[in-house]
Amino acid sequence: MKRMTWASIAIAASAGLVLAGCGAPASGSGSTETQTVTVVDGGGAYHDAMAKAVYEPFEKETGIKVVSQSYDYSQGAIKAQVQGAKQWDVVSTSTALADNAAADLYQPIDYTVVDKNGFSEADASKYFLWSVYSANVLAWNTESIKTAPTSWADLWDTAKFPGPRGLWNSPQSVLEIALLADGVSWDKMYPLDVDRAFKKLDELKAKTNIVWYDSGAQQTQNFSSGTSVIGEGWNGRIASSRKQGQPVDYTIKGALSGGTAWAVLKTAPNQENAMKFMNYAASAQAGAALAEAFPGMSPANDKAYPMIPENIAKNLESNPANKDVVAGNMDAQWWAANYDAVYDRWQKWYSAK
Repeated sequence: MKRMTWASIAIAASAGLVLAGCGAPASGSGSTETQTVTVVDGGGAYHDAMAKAVYEPFEKETGIKVVSQSYDYSQGAIKAQVQGAKQWDVVSTSTALADNAAADLYQPIDYTVVDKNGFSEADASKYFLWSVYSANVLAWNTESIKTAPTSWADLWDTAKFPGPRGLWNSPQSVLEIALLADGVSWDKMYPLDVDRAFKKLDELKAKTNIVWYDSGAQQTQNFSSGTSVIGEGWNGRIASSRKQGQPVDYTIKGALSGGTAWAVLKTAPNQENAMKFMNYAASAQAGAALAEAFPGMSPANDKAYPMIPENIAKNLESNPANKDVVAGNMDAQWWAANYDAVYDRWQKWYSAK
């Protein structure tokens, strides 16, 4: 089972804080009005799967209405809520932070309410419940590319695979991808050789057009339309798009494993309901239901796997059968310690595009 990794995955986002669902206005836990909890996820198909697998069953079981919104998974949006609006309760996040940094944005998880049985100690941490794992994979548009690429080095091969590249606008995963393409083996990946990674990215930027995306919804639209013909994708997003008949595909070979966590904002207006939601989202039945509703999502709760159909479980990147196929787990601890410095450098490099 893969443990507390950095996500990409994870899964991610719909740009722009767009309301993805509706419900009664938020109220305090002691209110006589309809009880609510505001939960913020990545939007799009991921939101739809979350609604089916987690939000709706939680509402039926507890009577607490989930008011759902979506965001771009940026730390800036979370900081804006904590420092300003103070409307969100629970967020889905792929950014691991050290405890001292997390304390500025989140409140400790109340594990007297949230059952962490089935989770590793790392997955059920002080501020983050790393509940689901996914993979950053090499993806492509099948109408533009007829011969399937097989490695990240193919992303740099513009002669064999011409056309715009698609990459996530974030240093995490992209730096690892650049190093894999440059021949670094996974056992030598950390600490990241940041200089070497940016040099390799300079090479790609000089030879082709990079189409950056900030959300999972943008990513799938770009690959489906051919705006990006090859690049980094999230396996759940690409698999879901393929299932819907879009001309996309991916390989799990060389995939990077990353996690997505639930966390409660320190300014959550419905703190009691937030912990109740966290408890349900952590359950084995919720994890198994999400694995069925959204292809590629691997629950961190070990107790979920007996509930998942074999035809689905065998394709999850956390399946031991895929151990020698995927590249490995991104190092959340390294990123937590180095994120600010690397992100500042990334912003300068990206802005100079």
